[in-house]
Amino acid sequence: MDEWVGKGIWSGWRITTNHSITSVQGQPVLISPAGQNFRPEDIGRRYFQADLARALNRTPGAITGRLKRKTLPPFDGKDEKGRGYWNFETILPVMIRG
Repeated sequence: MDEWVGKGIWSGWRITTNHSITSVQGQPVLISPAGQNFRPEDIGRRYFQADLARALNRTPGAITGRLKRKTLPPFDGKDEKGRGYWNFETILPVMIRG
């Protein structure tokens, strides 16, 4: 079942629960006109240690130290190179408080 069908510049895009990937999690997915599917985690930005260091105006070593002291949340996942990353929602409170 399509929950949303795009118009104008979004013509051909849709959000649906009637797609093979939704059967795994039962969640809606965004489908491109070419049929490529996008889940929320595909769209949200990943923040790596270097990104957080830049955002907080700190050195990468300072971020490593905070990870060792467990004053940062655990990583949300690892990328294809094995680098740990946070999702935006996870790291936003840290970026706000510094």
